[in-house]
Amino acid sequence: MGECRFNRQVSDDLIEKLKNEELWKKLKNDCIKNRSLFLALRKDNISFYYRGGRLFNFDKKKGKYGFSTHIKFATQLGTDYIRQDEIKKINISNLDFYNDYKKIKRNCELFSDDEANGVSCLCKKSSYILEKSKVVLDIEIGLKDEKKESNEKKKRNYIDILLYDTAAGELRFIEAKLFKNDELWSESTPPIIEQINRYEKLIEDNPSDILEGYATYIKRLNLIFDINLKPPKRINPKVSLLIFKYTPEEEKSNKFDKLLKILANKGIPTSTIMYESDLDANTIWEDTTT
Repeated sequence: MGECRFNRQVSDDLIEKLKNEELWKKLKNDCIKNRSLFLALRKDNISFYYRGGRLFNFDKKKGKYGFSTHIKFATQLGTDYIRQDEIKKINISNLDFYNDYKKIKRNCELFSDDEANGVSCLCKKSSYILEKSKVVLDIEIGLKDEKKESNEKKKRNYIDILLYDTAAGELRFIEAKLFKNDELWSESTPPIIEQINRYEKLIEDNPSDILEGYATYIKRLNLIFDINLKPPKRINPKVSLLIFKYTPEEEKSNKFDKLLKILANKGIPTSTIMYESDLDANTIWEDTTT
């Protein structure tokens, strides 16, 4: 059996240090009021996502607590590559995370793609902050495949979304794809099917780890935001597929109809939502109920 060290523990001390940071006031406001940010927990790390990008991390490195951000969000270049004559533009010696917060967010937005924007829209409408019946509990969930041979690089799999039924205590993993995503289309078997089967096997191998990890996760969220989510009781073994952002013409196409039949024959619960503005945890949940 494979192992998944699914640790979501962050210490009381880390949370208290975060709450004492000046920048926390702005981050908390964007998490709660307009929900443009989504806070997620990793082992000894508090992450803040914006438009699909990890805007800030808060952790303890070399004995010091503090925030970090990706260099590309700080340099304002909006690209991974620079020309020789652009080097002079890189000057971050005066960068201040608090005072330059809007600037860093704007740079982060430059790197966002349509799929990430869709997930961000879903988080905004269905964040766990709202304590609705169905909420987004986590995003970009990494699962290690420990069954790889020792001389082979272990593959980390990232599932896009974790939904949570707050009343029933059920966790449900969702993979999100734009209609145009190449992984949906093939002359034979779409690649998305193998991907979802792989995710389901990892979940099947590690249910107690995942439940324990998210019980801890919820307990820490309750402490950070003063909310009252209950710990999970079970995991839906099926990984569902969300297909979104397509036109009315594409919805009526034989191509789309054929794909949906293939997914149904493979037993993959699927939700289809045309406009990203309509993305909602409850709708996705009801569409993919098995």
